[in-house]
Amino acid sequence: MSRGPAAPGIALDVPNVTRLAAGDARALISRAGLTVRTIFRETPSGGARGQVLEQQPAAGASAAALDQVTLFVGR
Repeated sequence: MSRGPAAPGIALDVPNVTRLAAGDARALISRAGLTVRTIFRETPSGGARGQVLEQQPAAGASAAALDQVTLFVGR
């Protein structure tokens, strides 16, 4: 059963989405009650294309409902 988005003012832990596919990461962040911003970065080998290379704030950080998590995705 889904709990739905958290109420404003509730402290949430930012989930770890590094190395996940960008679409999966966005869905996980959204389900956690946070918003997502995606920034694409060139990858030297192309091996991480479409994967989250980095996130800000870091996994485990405390955030309020609807705070933004920035995902840096390889392209």
